[in-house]
Amino acid sequence: MVSPMTTVPLVNAVVFSAYEHAKAFLLTRRLNDTSGVLTNHEAMMAGAWAGFVNSIVVTPVELVKCHLQAQVSPATTLLAGGFAGCVCWTVSYPQDVIKSRLQLQPLGQPSSYATSTFCPDGGFIACAKSIVRQEGWRGLWRGDSPCLLRAFPSNAAGFATYEMVKSVFFFDKDGVSMPVQAKAKAGQ
Repeated sequence: MVSPMTTVPLVNAVVFSAYEHAKAFLLTRRLNDTSGVLTNHEAMMAGAWAGFVNSIVVTPVELVKCHLQAQVSPATTLLAGGFAGCVCWTVSYPQDVIKSRLQLQPLGQPSSYATSTFCPDGGFIACAKSIVRQEGWRGLWRGDSPCLLRAFPSNAAGFATYEMVKSVFFFDKDGVSMPVQAKAKAGQ
């Protein structure tokens, strides 16, 4: 990508050149006024012309730049998917531990997490408190290492597969969403 330090002066050169050409054109069309100063209406027309010329020059360049910036390499997709899966499991792992402990309680016996007669089966919060009290906060993440070792490759593959399928089935060669393209063809 080209630095804005090199492109902004070029864009400004286009804008001011177009403005000066429009200004000269408008001033030569006057009959009796030689002041060399544009009226507000003429300045607006010269500015509009400069903006129009600028849009013709800059818009294609911006379009190419946006498409190049939007392209993500497969390696980036794999890393993003892997890290996203690890973050997801790190955040949600305590809930999974609590759920598993509640599911592993013996059937037909009173819950070891029961707090009162109103909650004889214990419950999520009672189980969480019991784990923290007996094992410390680390107990909520007991067994997370194997989970994270599995999460990285499986989520990396999942994200990469999703992106590949999306690009093959839902976008045309120009990167336009097919549902949007279908609406445009239908005149909506």
